[in-house]
Parts: sequence; structure tokens; C-alpha cells
Amino acid sequence: MSQEHHDYSAHDLGQSLEDLSTLGQNLITQLSRVVLGQEAVITEAFIAMISGGHILLEGPPGVGKTFMLKSLAKTSGLGMKRVQCTPELMPSDILGGYRLLQSTEGPQLKFHQGPIFTQIFFADEINRATPRTQSALLEAMGEGQVSIEGEINILPKPFLLVATQNPLDHEGTYPLPEAQSDRFFFKSLSHHPSEPILDRLLDFDANAAFEQLQVLCSAHQIQAWSQASAQIPLNPRTRQKLLEILMKSRPQNLSPNLSTLLMDGLSPRAARELYRACQVHAALKGRLVANDDDLKRCIFPAVRHRLRLSWQAKSNQVNVDELVSELCKGIL
Repeated sequence: MSQEHHDYSAHDLGQSLEDLSTLGQNLITQLSRVVLGQEAVITEAFIAMISGGHILLEGPPGVGKTFMLKSLAKTSGLGMKRVQCTPELMPSDILGGYRLLQSTEGPQLKFHQGPIFTQIFFADEINRATPRTQSALLEAMGEGQVSIEGEINILPKPFLLVATQNPLDHEGTYPLPEAQSDRFFFKSLSHHPSEPILDRLLDFDANAAFEQLQVLCSAHQIQAWSQASAQIPLNPRTRQKLLEILMKSRPQNLSPNLSTLLMDGLSPRAARELYRACQVHAALKGRLVANDDDLKRCIFPAVRHRLRLSWQAKSNQVNVDELVSELCKGIL
């Protein structure tokens, strides 16, 4: 994930960060009134969008994942396309390819863009796609571009890829390789709603609520917010805690409770993206310096999919978030 640099005056930087906090919180509040019971996921999607990262969204079917993304796209003034992943899905079905077209000058090869050429791309049930198709997304996620027949095609900005997977259905699926999971900025968990939320959903008119959504920002504003939030520093003590947690995850530093459960430490990419998430969360909360509260809020979605579990941990179905809590114990 690359970051663009921008030279801000103090006034422009302050104004952009103020807009991010005000409009960002308004956006999350508006979406939470329409997508009931999913405020945590909405917040994480917003943070990832501003950070330039991507989301792995895990949860059971029927909890509103698609509706949440459609609502986010409308409120953000962005385009969105969705692909249902199946074993038959080919890389060209996502990326596009060259087609032979007839013209007055004779047959010509013309590039036809696939659905990934949008600002929010939704890969539903990515673990049903074959590894070949899954790997076709890597360049798009990492570089914001796709290469077809040796030619580079730039994707629109901002670009947010959201991939879902059902944690309970493993038949006919292809688990994401660890290297590809690590490329996701966040792994967000979408749960069944509580009884009070479910009671409200029984007679809730989602379509009417969707039609009333207001556009609160634009692609240009999102890019400006991304650049402005990248100027926010971490409190030195918070920065040190982040480093201590990352170092504690390495095999030689693991506590006895974790030594048989984890195979490897968190990657440098995990460190950079956790740092970036703290910057955006601080800006969203109106802070000019990120602190421990930002680290506490961001560490679980930023880390839970990056821990390499041992066979013992997998066979015992260890809760990954409990391992993250153990890593933070005594530090955060």
C-alpha cells in the first residue's frame, strides 16, 4: 500500500482533518441508522477506505454485508461493482481482457475493462474462487493497477477491495493463502444482530432508508483526507507499545502461553498498516496525535488475520482474538 505525499499549509491540513472528523462521523452515523447493528464494521470500512487498504469481511450470510457496502458507496459518492465468486470464475472475468472487434478499418483488438475497474470492488465469497483467480487480485490490491498482456492499466482512485468469506461453510472452498491474507488491511467480523436490533429489523424498510441516504463526500475528498491523515504522528509511548507488541509476536519472544500456538511473528506490513490505521482513527476522532485508544481500537482488525496459527491452535479451534489479547497483555 503506497502513500502519496502532499505539501499542506497548516491551515489546509487543519481544515482537511476537521472535515474528515466531522463528515466521517456523520457518514458512520448515517450508515448505522440504515445498516442496523453493524457500526463496528462500518467504522472499519471507513478507516480502510481512507487508508487506501482493503478488507476481508467474515460473517454468516444474511447479516447485510452487501447492503452495507452499497450504502457506503452511495454515501461516499463512489462507484461499486460486485462479483459472486465461484470455482468457474476466471481471472479475466474480474480483470477484463482484449476482444476482437470489427471496425471500418478491419478487425481490431480492444481492451474491455472488467468489473474491478471501479472504486469499491466487492468479491463475495472469495474462498469459493480458485487460487488462480484469487491471486489475480494481488496486483490490484498492492499496486492499484492490473497488467493485461504486458500493459499496465491503472484502477480508479480511491480503490477499496472488500472480500467476504463464510467462516462456517468449508465445502468446495479454497482457503486464502497466508501471503494473500496479509495483504488485507483489516479483517472485520460481521455478527448476527442482538435481539433488540433483530426486533427493529422485523419491520424495517431497508430500501426506503437506502433511498434517503445523502452523499456526504467525494472521491476527491477521500484522497485529500488520506493525505492529510498521513501527517498525524503517534504519541511516542503509543509508538513504543506498538513496536513491543510486534516484537512480542516473534517466535523467540513468545510467552509460554503462545509458543505452541503461533508459528511466526507479525510482518513489517502489519506494523505499517496498524500504524496507518491508528492515524486515520485518531483523525476520525478529532485528535492530532494518535494515542493508546487508537491502537486498542485498531489492533484486532489489523492483526487477527495475520497471525500464523500452529496445527495445535487450528485443531483446538483457538479464538484468534484471544491470542491478540495475550500479545497485548502487560503492554496495552
